[in-house]
Amino acid sequence: HGLGSAAYTDAAAYETAGAAAAAIAALDKTDSAQEGQYVSAVSQENGVITVTRAALPTAPEITEGSTNGTIAVGDEDVPVHGLGSAAYTESSAYATAAQGALANTALQKADITSGATQGTIAVKGTDVAVNGLKSAAYAETTAFDAAGAADQALADAKVYVDAALTWGSLA
Repeated sequence: HGLGSAAYTDAAAYETAGAAAAAIAALDKTDSAQEGQYVSAVSQENGVITVTRAALPTAPEITEGSTNGTIAVGDEDVPVHGLGSAAYTESSAYATAAQGALANTALQKADITSGATQGTIAVKGTDVAVNGLKSAAYAETTAFDAAGAADQALADAKVYVDAALTWGSLA
């Protein structure tokens, strides 16, 4: 009493101890990363898993592009997003920080106005004399004769005098 069905079965009908574990172990394949390869396919046949690998594509060479604002990836120019023309202009074309600071403190057109007195300009509200101005600079042009007017008056006076006087001959 108490015997199971295995007690009545011939031993040849069974695998030896560990045979199943050995069969399973035979199905196990060790796999590890392969330099320069990727897994391109995985298949299974009769319980055996096969991993197929393929070579990674060669990284394209990245170099300077043939036109401003581009890089070359392989043989193709690719624009670099966000670059304006200043990105490929020589820095000498622009002011330095020191020059910019100087420009910010320089006199501006609005800082220079007419002075309060004749012969001056106002610079940021302070009158500054203009060197070399004489009194004629402050007179209207109507206060003066036109150029050549004195020569014409002299010529006219000579004609008048010559006509008014009789010149005698001296004997």
